[in-house]
Amino acid sequence: MRTSNRGWGRGLAVGAGSLALTFALTGCGTLIGPLLGGARSEEPTAETATEQATTAEESTADEEADPSTQEEATSEETADEESVSDDATSEVSAASDEDASGAGGDDSESSGSEEDVTEGDLSAAKGQFIDFMKALGDKDAEKACGFTMDPSTGEPIDGMARKVCAKQIEKSEQMDQFTPELVSMLDASMIDAKAEDDGTITLSFDGSNDTTMAKADDGQWYFKL
Repeated sequence: MRTSNRGWGRGLAVGAGSLALTFALTGCGTLIGPLLGGARSEEPTAETATEQATTAEESTADEEADPSTQEEATSEETADEESVSDDATSEVSAASDEDASGAGGDDSESSGSEEDVTEGDLSAAKGQFIDFMKALGDKDAEKACGFTMDPSTGEPIDGMARKVCAKQIEKSEQMDQFTPELVSMLDASMIDAKAEDDGTITLSFDGSNDTTMAKADDGQWYFKL
């Protein structure tokens, strides 16, 4: 019976990995940008377009009517080109000097972040994943969404983004396949955790369904978008 339960648990872990990716990385991730009020350029109205066209025509007509303006513009363009050329030459020279001076130096941005991930962090990431699964088993979609990191703040998603994420999970009905009884069969030994060079942790299940987690300012690990 123990072997049978473990088989159920391992199968659940693999399924959970897929759900984690679907919900945390796709379902919620595609909603975060718009909900955080990301910059969106407004489309010009017909009136604005007409004003811009009129202004451009007037400007062109003025330039054609005043030859001296054209001569001044040509002189200014030539001066600007010479200035840009001089600046570019100076920048290239400076860059070459920096490369030469730093060629023998040590790499300050080496993959030292991986060393910052401790065994305790690996265990904590596994624990977070199991808690995520428990939230699914309890049909608490909003809590499950709380295990996803908001890339703009480095903290778990909250507010409207979290509520919409929860609705997406509930609407999918995939959460129905998880029950507290099935989730209770899942344990940390079924999850593989690996520290990455960038300081994140990759969770996998039987070598598949990789899920990336990152550490937030609160010291907890969350699904990384």
